[in-house]
Amino acid sequence: MKILIAAFILVMLSACTISDDKNFDISGYVYETNGELVKDAGIVISYYLELNGSRPEAYFAYEVPYSANVKAWITRSSNNENIFTLIDEHKEAGQYAIIWHGTNSEGIAVISGYYTFHLLINNEESTQKFFLNCSYVNSHGTDVEVYATTDDYGYFAISQQDLAFNHAENEMEIFDENGNYIGMGYVTRTIDIWAVHTQYNAVCLDSVYIYDKGVSDLKIYFDSD
Repeated sequence: MKILIAAFILVMLSACTISDDKNFDISGYVYETNGELVKDAGIVISYYLELNGSRPEAYFAYEVPYSANVKAWITRSSNNENIFTLIDEHKEAGQYAIIWHGTNSEGIAVISGYYTFHLLINNEESTQKFFLNCSYVNSHGTDVEVYATTDDYGYFAISQQDLAFNHAENEMEIFDENGNYIGMGYVTRTIDIWAVHTQYNAVCLDSVYIYDKGVSDLKIYFDSD
């Protein structure tokens, strides 16, 4: 059995908080440009990567060597959470390909991070771990999984223990939110911090370096026009 991992499509996921860690290391406030604090803004993360080469594939390709039951699914690598079942049916022998649109079972898109592709043919399972890096430029809050939500005072806080650079892997395959294979690479400690909201266009505080002791008093501004 062979698995050729390539790329897949993606978007983002609904306003659920990823961490309940009380040791928050990244914190700040979200404002309108007029200085008003914004509550219920979701906070999400994109990563800066060190890459070595690239390829243009955009799918999972696999071979079924004989007529068999085939199941393929995606899990979040950090906690083995089942994110989405791609296929679960009988297949005849042959070559196949699957595209994942980056959503969970409820149709909400996932956050940037490490995921695992599983392929089970009869009782034989193969896996491939990969990193998915997202842009949130078109998000409006309800379509994306978030790390935190601002409170009534516009405040947010995230534990950096939840972030991908604290679960650093060896060089691995990396994909973008459009399903394009970016290349082999590493996740760095420089991130983009996005604020998303149903009433505003998504905004980004870019190139924030996260020190070991974290960062605080960050300020993100929505365009209030």
